[in-house]
Amino acid sequence: MTFESLNIHPSIKKGLKDVQISEAKKIHKDLLDLFRVQVPALIKTSNSSLDELLLPLLHYITESDEKQFKSNRIGILCPTASFAIEVEQWIWAVGYHAKIRCSRVTQREEKAIQEQALKSQPSIVIGDPGRLLDFISDGIWQLDQLDMLVIFGADEFDRYKQFNKVKKIAKSVESATQIYVQAQVFNATVESLLAFMPVHTKCIGFDSLENTVGPVFSLNKRVHNQYYEVPDRLKISTLMSHLEESKNQRIIVSAYSRKTIQRLFKIIRKKNWGVVSIDSSLSEDLRSERLSNYYDKDYRVLLLSGLSVEERNLHGIGEVILYDIPDDIFEIVRCMQLLDYGYKKQVVSVLYQDDLEAYLRVSAGIGLEPNKLSLPERKYRIQSEVPAKSNKKYKVKASERNSRKKNQKPKKSTNNSTTYKSVEIPRVNLEELENKKKQRKHSKSQHASGTSAKGSAKTLSKKKTGSPKSESSENPVKRFIKRLF
Repeated sequence: MTFESLNIHPSIKKGLKDVQISEAKKIHKDLLDLFRVQVPALIKTSNSSLDELLLPLLHYITESDEKQFKSNRIGILCPTASFAIEVEQWIWAVGYHAKIRCSRVTQREEKAIQEQALKSQPSIVIGDPGRLLDFISDGIWQLDQLDMLVIFGADEFDRYKQFNKVKKIAKSVESATQIYVQAQVFNATVESLLAFMPVHTKCIGFDSLENTVGPVFSLNKRVHNQYYEVPDRLKISTLMSHLEESKNQRIIVSAYSRKTIQRLFKIIRKKNWGVVSIDSSLSEDLRSERLSNYYDKDYRVLLLSGLSVEERNLHGIGEVILYDIPDDIFEIVRCMQLLDYGYKKQVVSVLYQDDLEAYLRVSAGIGLEPNKLSLPERKYRIQSEVPAKSNKKYKVKASERNSRKKNQKPKKSTNNSTTYKSVEIPRVNLEELENKKKQRKHSKSQHASGTSAKGSAKTLSKKKTGSPKSESSENPVKRFIKRLF
């Protein structure tokens, strides 16, 4: 395979001749096709060949700059400063005739010189994640205008404790930015990077990942993808029972129509969980206001209609429930990427029996492995399957009652003559009683006559010693007038 057959740009061919590279490889052709259609990819390359990824990259930059008025902006992340120097030297040598400008920023060099280089707006910026994050925080280098992000040596970032910085940069780029990850070995670090790459990411060179969508392979191990097979007219009941049993504090419920969201809002609001609804008909200001209320007021349920989860700045979500299956099956992958990885983080789909077959077929086509959940038995039993109520407890009570009767002692009969005892009435002497009564009466009469004589003597003495009564004292009217004057 020659470079002429691949239609490599003449300026790049001159640079390849300078570095003595004369043969093209199959991976060159595969990557050229990817760059033309702008599809993100995970790429496996050999140990010491930088040309496998950089050659198609330089050809794409040179060709696109001639067709566009605006030059491309590409960022390349390297695990070490020495590796960044090798990449810069190779790009400078091969891209010399194409006049491709590149700058290197590492923590080994002075920051002021690197700042001046970035202000000149080079086409390619090569550096380690730590120094690039410093320039991003200072506002010198921005990610919003980045066309492509290339991560070189992804399998070695965790070795140099740079993985979290790479992850922060990769998650901060816009959705239009194409991400390409180069690695020699598929390890845990590469798998973690693959989990949050774009959903259409292709894998080149890794045999185990050829037939699957890149992020799905990693997400199947990190997030539970489950579904309910719901009988007719039991979707809302299934959803409500699932919300009651779920322990997640941040839940998204996504539905297809606005009317469904409004109906669910009225039902969920009665539970006092805190619910917010956002649909595509709302203005951008109102969407932002409701989303801020969802986080500020610590609401639990967020209802979405006609919107993708990646359109909003969502974070801290523990569970996503798909009330309706989205038109784009990759929306399920985006929901899985949205979740913070950990225990019981899951995406749950609520399906009718008619939609189940198509859902499973499409999911298998992109590598998803959904698991079926059993419906709560306490709310979804069919009447014919409910066992008839038994009289067991009544039988037990009757048996207990009989046993109590057996253990009780028999009552004594009331007709027994021996119950009452015979009592003799004492005899009374009536003559003695009458004599005693007469004596009591006689003693009382003598006592009364003595007290009356004493009282009459006292009244007579009072009358003799008292003052003579006047006419005014006898007449009450005169007595009253006398008191007045």
